[in-house]
Amino acid sequence: MLFQNYDVLLYQKTESPTTSRYDILGKLTGGFSPSAGAVVIAQPRSAIFVDGRYTLAAQNCIDKNKFEIAEFKKSAIINWIKENILAGSTIAYDAAFFSIEELEFFTANLNEYRFLAIDLKQELAPPYSSAQLKLINVPTDNSIDKFDFIYKAIEENELDAYLVSDTCSVAWLLDFRNLNEKFTPVFVGHLLITKSHEIFLYTDDICPINLATKTLSALLKDISVFAKVGADKNQTPATINCNNLVHVNNPCALPQSIKNDVEVENIKVVAKKDSVALINFLHWFHNCETPIFELDAVEKVHYFRAQQDGFIGESFATIAAADENAAVVHYAPSIESNKIIKNVLLLDSGGQYKYGTTDITRTIALHSPTLKEKLYYTLVLKGHIAIANAKFPKGTTGAQLDSFARQFLWQYNADYGHSTGHGIGYMLHVHEGPVGISKSSNVPLQSNMLLSNEPGYYLANNFGIRLENMMIVQNASKNFLKFDTISLVPFDVKFIDFSLLTRPELNWLRTYHKKILTELDLEPNVRNWVRHQIAE
Repeated sequence: MLFQNYDVLLYQKTESPTTSRYDILGKLTGGFSPSAGAVVIAQPRSAIFVDGRYTLAAQNCIDKNKFEIAEFKKSAIINWIKENILAGSTIAYDAAFFSIEELEFFTANLNEYRFLAIDLKQELAPPYSSAQLKLINVPTDNSIDKFDFIYKAIEENELDAYLVSDTCSVAWLLDFRNLNEKFTPVFVGHLLITKSHEIFLYTDDICPINLATKTLSALLKDISVFAKVGADKNQTPATINCNNLVHVNNPCALPQSIKNDVEVENIKVVAKKDSVALINFLHWFHNCETPIFELDAVEKVHYFRAQQDGFIGESFATIAAADENAAVVHYAPSIESNKIIKNVLLLDSGGQYKYGTTDITRTIALHSPTLKEKLYYTLVLKGHIAIANAKFPKGTTGAQLDSFARQFLWQYNADYGHSTGHGIGYMLHVHEGPVGISKSSNVPLQSNMLLSNEPGYYLANNFGIRLENMMIVQNASKNFLKFDTISLVPFDVKFIDFSLLTRPELNWLRTYHKKILTELDLEPNVRNWVRHQIAE
């Protein structure tokens, strides 16, 4: 029971698949459950911490008499606790929801407080059933031994072993995916790899994988056998903190983001299937003669994806935001909030397929947009095209490209509070690091990286616009790179002020729309509808 043995509860939710399956944040806040955030529950006042994607949603959903809303940063959480909680108070936490690095940071900076470990999953979340495990082997380039990245890290850091705790990296190393896991097809497991090239899998699930498999309860005991074990303390849960663990960055993170040629070809096939599904949805949306609610759109986009061969499920909860709800960057429609789409729909959705992950956003007009909506849609589109058309020297980071997308909005004193693009996994997490396109993305882009391109604009209580495609980084020449846009869904020409487009931008748009008609296998009536829709 909450507050039985402590004064304050500190909980955080990250986008890790192992923590996102539990809706603890929603239960603590009365139903508000962003994909990432934190809460400090205290009496008489508490606080919720969210990033820019969820600020407006929190303001609309949270009881401000109970919660203060602040930025989701460790420093902000620490400052709030020091300003609002008496020194000496007991702060309860669940170590399963904090990495080793995070917990060490909090305890070091809040050393005037007592910390108490509890099991929130047992109190607030239903048990996770291993019956949900359904593993398949994914096709990849088997000539590459992915464990070589681990062996190299062991040798370079003079380790006895290395522990991989990130579930996506575990799935990537083993080339297995769990079809029954919601959104991200992974399973809970840790890999311990020794310098003598022994590989041990620790999981409480029954795994048909040809490895030495042990239960999670054996992990701490086995780690203690070694003198020096490497682990990424930013990813390893605090439940596995041992004296012989030393921090070594996850050696899989970067190579995992660089898809091999087999994976790239599969991703391109999946992107076309997903594009067909989205176009079928748009055709239905524009020809439906009855009022459409937000949850109708969620249901229908799932229906059209499910018709595609190899579809497994959504890669995240579909965002279907009508009119002023679109100003909430990551709005989640519910039975309580479900409203009729009168003028504009912002639809951000994605799928998990055999074999690939998709993410795409379109802002769609049911009627003639206002001049203001057309202006900002066109500015966002210009930024999208600037990224899609970019040619840049090898070694360029996402941070260096980010302003390409924002420059047109900046001319109107406007901006958006999320990244311009993020990495996407290969039938893994729809948000995959370490690559991205944002003000803080400092990882150089490399050929065969898969990213999103999604600038936006949001005017509170009025409208929101976001335009997102998937892109693959390609070699443009010996020393330069470019993007290949693989999502093929028309932009809404009703929204575009063509007088604001330059000749190169207009040529890009026309070429892009032409590819939809030449590369996708569309039904004749849908193809004719697309041809009519893209006519300027």
